[in-house]
Amino acid sequence: MDLQTEKLKLINWISKQDDESVIAWLSELVKLRNDATSKVIGPQFPHNDDHKRILDQRLEEHHLDPNSGKVWSALKSELNSKYGL
Repeated sequence: MDLQTEKLKLINWISKQDDESVIAWLSELVKLRNDATSKVIGPQFPHNDDHKRILDQRLEEHHLDPNSGKVWSALKSELNSKYGL
């Protein structure tokens, strides 16, 4: 999918949101993205070697024991109750 189509899908999805917590979460994400001191990791987000080291360590732990993580349904439920996602 091209970038323009993806942006339009996101705009459409956001415009249908009635839950204030979703809008607040998106607003915080934008603030973090625009904050030069932010430690949010992701494409085009600031990061540093410490973050990379932590992610590499977690990936290695996953390769050593792929079943050690949470099942998606449990994680989704936990995120929903904690953040309303």
